[in-house]
Amino acid sequence: MKRTYCVIYLTLFLLFATNCLHAQTYFTGDTLKKRNHQITTDFLAPMTGNFTLGLESYMGNEISLYIRLGLIGVGLHENYDKLQGFFVKVQPNFYITPNYKLENYSVQSNFQGTYFSPVIIVGNFSYNRNNYYNSGEYKITTGALLINLGHQFVYKNTFSFNIYGGLGYTAIYSSNGNGRYESYLFSHTTFDADVPIAFDGGFEIGFLFK
Repeated sequence: MKRTYCVIYLTLFLLFATNCLHAQTYFTGDTLKKRNHQITTDFLAPMTGNFTLGLESYMGNEISLYIRLGLIGVGLHENYDKLQGFFVKVQPNFYITPNYKLENYSVQSNFQGTYFSPVIIVGNFSYNRNNYYNSGEYKITTGALLINLGHQFVYKNTFSFNIYGGLGYTAIYSSNGNGRYESYLFSHTTFDADVPIAFDGGFEIGFLFK
């Protein structure tokens, strides 16, 4: 799993380097050609037991479709045994302030600026836990609907930084009753099943391409 994790990050780095080498080809006259897709990752996610990879595609009218897939069980998860699972996040991003400056060029990037987005989250994971308070196998399915507010910065039409936060509602289902009161669900966080308020946040980096 660690080897797979390293290969993915090496591939993203090579993609970024290639885009930087060819960045000058995106200038046409006094404008800069827009890039319509980007691959993103939450590079801090492995510290919390998952790896997230996303694809954002420009749809038109300053709206993009953003889909993220998370693999649960990657990275640090000392409190979980045999942790495995996944989650999916789907959201349209509505950009409010898409303009920025690059080398005296006025650029309207498809992925630059403040945005808001409704987010649908579905996840499923399982693990074993053995301690004084809880023991046994946990099998948990979650769903959530959030509203996110974020801001994304674009560097030289190639590299993006995205910071966001969101709030909404969640539902938790446990097939055997265990895990009902889990608060950290890898895709988002809640208080417990009886207080279905969900919140999420993160910091992502991305690589823009055609």
